[in-house]
Amino acid sequence: MRLLPANKNHFPQILELNKAAVPHVNLIELATLEKLAKQSVVFHVAIDECNKSFPDANQGTSSVEQIDSVVGFMIALDETADYESPNFQYFRRNYESFAYVDRIVISEAHQGKGIGHELYRQLQVICKETPILCCEVNIRPPNPASFAFHQNIGFESVDEQETEQGKKSVTLMVMKNQ
Repeated sequence: MRLLPANKNHFPQILELNKAAVPHVNLIELATLEKLAKQSVVFHVAIDECNKSFPDANQGTSSVEQIDSVVGFMIALDETADYESPNFQYFRRNYESFAYVDRIVISEAHQGKGIGHELYRQLQVICKETPILCCEVNIRPPNPASFAFHQNIGFESVDEQETEQGKKSVTLMVMKNQ
């Protein structure tokens, strides 16, 4: 497993991972992903490197090709971002300086393997001068695994708000960045 900055080649797999995580994250289109990428302070992917064999018709043998599979990602913005998300706007109103995790998604098959912890460790290092890390977690529809994960790494709930005309409710969470 490798963590590295995301690039445009990763976008199709990121969009698929994001789509699979709905309703725990909002569905986004490529244009929104590109806008978030340009403004992000951290946009990293977790890559699972696997080797696949392919028959080589010319040689009568098989060749091995390394395939990089995106199995997780994190997008974080700081307070200067041009982003209309009501959750981001909440943090902008209440905190002077912060890094906001807009989304962290780990494929179901790779959850529980420490990838989320590593992505957050990188965020803390990259944003070491930023005093507050913040995020939101759905409470309607519920996302108990994400809530437990964020509590276990030190996030605390500071407020709740409804979004999407009352279809969703989130807990807004913060953690001091040390």
